[in-house]
Amino acid sequence: MGFSTIFEAPGLSAAARRRARAAGPRAVAMRSDHGRLLRSARFRDITELDVTPAFRATASAWLAESESHADELAALQPPGAFEQRLAERRALLAAIDAGLLHRALFLVRRG
Repeated sequence: MGFSTIFEAPGLSAAARRRARAAGPRAVAMRSDHGRLLRSARFRDITELDVTPAFRATASAWLAESESHADELAALQPPGAFEQRLAERRALLAAIDAGLLHRALFLVRRG
């Protein structure tokens, strides 16, 4: 089985963790790490591939393209919604650049 996920960098201070959680997707906050959770679910041969550089490139391109089509995209949304989404994308990119958020591909086998 394989899946990709975005998660907080390990070892963050409480303040950095709050910033990562605010900038990342809702499920970014975890009480455990993925390896421990996968092992407890009886998965083995756990491989974690860091794809954070590709995640950063995608987040950057997403922001750039959104900005380049701002007038058209803003017209399709309620007032202020597009600007809020741009602010969220900027915060996500800043959190990646600060090393607060990572993305990985996990490959595992059952039992």
